[in-house]
Amino acid sequence: MWFSQRRFLAGSSLLRAVWLLSCFLCGKVGACPYSIRQVGFVVLEYKPYHVYYFVKDNTPGRERLTALLPTVSAEVLENCNVEAEVVNVDRQKSHPARSYFGSLGLKDLPRAVLASPQNEMMVLPKTDPLSEESLRRQLESLVSSPKREEIKRHIVRDWCVVMLIEGEDPKGNQRAARAVTTAIKKITGALTDMGTVVKRGPHLLRVSPKAEEEKVLLWSLGLSDKAERRARVVVLFGRGRQIGPTLRGGNLSAESVLSILHTIGKNCACTTDLRLLSGRWLPLRWERTLQAQVREELGFDPDSPRVKLDLAAIGSAADVPEACTQGALGYFEGYMEHLEEGEGETESAPPLIDLSSVNAAPAGAPPTLERRAGRVVLATLAPMFLLVLIGSVLLLLRRRRS
Repeated sequence: MWFSQRRFLAGSSLLRAVWLLSCFLCGKVGACPYSIRQVGFVVLEYKPYHVYYFVKDNTPGRERLTALLPTVSAEVLENCNVEAEVVNVDRQKSHPARSYFGSLGLKDLPRAVLASPQNEMMVLPKTDPLSEESLRRQLESLVSSPKREEIKRHIVRDWCVVMLIEGEDPKGNQRAARAVTTAIKKITGALTDMGTVVKRGPHLLRVSPKAEEEKVLLWSLGLSDKAERRARVVVLFGRGRQIGPTLRGGNLSAESVLSILHTIGKNCACTTDLRLLSGRWLPLRWERTLQAQVREELGFDPDSPRVKLDLAAIGSAADVPEACTQGALGYFEGYMEHLEEGEGETESAPPLIDLSSVNAAPAGAPPTLERRAGRVVLATLAPMFLLVLIGSVLLLLRRRRS
């Protein structure tokens, strides 16, 4: 009886030790000290925009352009996610950008093409006459505009920037603005999943699709479709990156906007699909003053190799196909308080965003973060459990012999 009791106590103590160890390891593997908003300021994988100036051997001004561009671009594109180069299609036949030249059928060279990380192309106006000043103006328009400067003034201090692209129907614009305003009021002062309070709510930015100076901004977010007549909403965070889908029509409501705003405050790994971190980002100049402002706001340096190493260990969104990112955000149950009747509603009750089918892992898809973390925990605990088990058996056999 005494032996049985001691064996039971010894066994239960071992089980408790294993259980506590597993809880500790699970917390270490699955936990992440950063929120989605904080990770938005970290560049895990640098994928710049490219502006290619196409020339041929007989292109007028080719030599002048080749001499001017390196100097001008080094000055204008400093601290920007845009890179520029001259491509001679007669000589650089294996250059990756040569396919752009062939598909666009460009004539009257030199001509410039802006290529996005998604391999989308935008033919730029011809700089005629070609000069250092005209080249400087063109490059500057790629990384700066009035609305992008407004975004930078608010995206660090405020929770995020909610961009409303106006449609042709004034009443539709009013309904969209009312939905966004309602969501902003709801999120301001709210408690996030990370235990912090949203002190400064999102900034509402209204953009006209007809604004010539904002063509690059709208194009970079896939919003340059002239056939679209409805109001649209895009949420930007971090270093000018989109989070969630573009909201429009029946999907544009106070609830759908609020679900995205709540997502920004979630844990970057434990409760969120990391595909949310791989949305489109704007061609933008990120000055050193902004970098210092981010460090002050976050309390750490998002450019630190240690921070990037921590996030890489948890899992990066860099290997997720871009096609998945637009459908990675669904409606989150339990976050929404009851909205007052009529707030943010369209003429017909809009359906909530339901993209669970996109989030479901297809056959042959890479394992999710939870599965990867589970495998790590299992691989760590299994040998330790075997060692504890073998030690327990040897201890019991020794005691029995004695």
